[in-house]
Amino acid sequence: MKGITDLDEGTLRRVDWLELAPATILAQAFSATFKTSFLLLGALGIALFATAAGATKTPDVGAWGDCPFSASVRCVGALGAHCGGATDPTTDSAALLAAGTETGTKPTRGAVCAAHTVALLAAIWFALAIARTTTARLATSGRSSTAASLKFATLRLKSLFIPALAPLLFAAALGATGAVSKLAAGSGVLAAVAAPVSALLFFVFVALAALTTVAFPLATVAVATEKSDGFDALARGVSYATRRPAHLIFYAVLAAILTAVGAGLVGWASETARGFYVGAFVDGGAWVEFWNLALFALPASYCGVSAVVYTSAIYLALRRSVDGTPFDAFAADGSERKARRLRPILQDAQGAPVFADEKKDDELAK
Repeated sequence: MKGITDLDEGTLRRVDWLELAPATILAQAFSATFKTSFLLLGALGIALFATAAGATKTPDVGAWGDCPFSASVRCVGALGAHCGGATDPTTDSAALLAAGTETGTKPTRGAVCAAHTVALLAAIWFALAIARTTTARLATSGRSSTAASLKFATLRLKSLFIPALAPLLFAAALGATGAVSKLAAGSGVLAAVAAPVSALLFFVFVALAALTTVAFPLATVAVATEKSDGFDALARGVSYATRRPAHLIFYAVLAAILTAVGAGLVGWASETARGFYVGAFVDGGAWVEFWNLALFALPASYCGVSAVVYTSAIYLALRRSVDGTPFDAFAADGSERKARRLRPILQDAQGAPVFADEKKDDELAK
């Protein structure tokens, strides 16, 4: 008897593009960069920071095309760029935050540091929430809502203290090495010994500061994906950056190209909306300028969101390449409820299993 044969044996039914070409994960992440809630929250945050920094007038419609990109971003933050008179010179943040004014309105250095620290913590918290939503979307079939991701970021923000402080510690060590070298330079014999040691320490601390700075974005995604603590997240970031530097650079270039495409689309939509908005509110006040600034900040918000989204995708690709971890590995939130215990098996006098109600009836009958 002739055996049954599969007529379609060897036919390719499905292509796993992630395994065949891991870079395609960046294409999958492209749609995630347009998440409306994160774009709006980012634009609102930039507008609030710019207003607090002293921005009183938003650039005219079309400023994103007239000014260089970096100048436009600084214009949004009111940190010194004047794109067509974007800010009032008397309240420009370059004067308020850096040089001050002749009227004595210069803020204290402590206040400036505190404001920048709060803004930095808010940005890291927001980035962690974006990474959580993105990795859940790319690695699983489920979704992590904006509210759930923001809650997760609030609970896990402390895990990023060590990765964030590592570059600062190496930078401080670099400064301390420079101070010691200056003290030793006055002595000829001591300087001859300290010079080569200082040169070696300068090289080591610069390399470590640069490495931990590059590893910090990957560490942020590690906390979002693996629920790692600070040490594990930093170790993962350093490992992936050092063991696959060519992959990292290649993915970063592709991400930059996709970001430019997305920023162009968002910039066109933002400027179009601003054109109608400015036409509707010709004689507006402070609140009109604030929301106009928020619309102007949308492309900058997109760039920030897309940077985190593509970093999340790059992390998954590097993790697959270095550790062999599947793309769908993701530490989802588990239920905090205790597992229900099974009901005990009851037996009658003969040892046969019975239901609880039947045993109760037998006891009542006796």
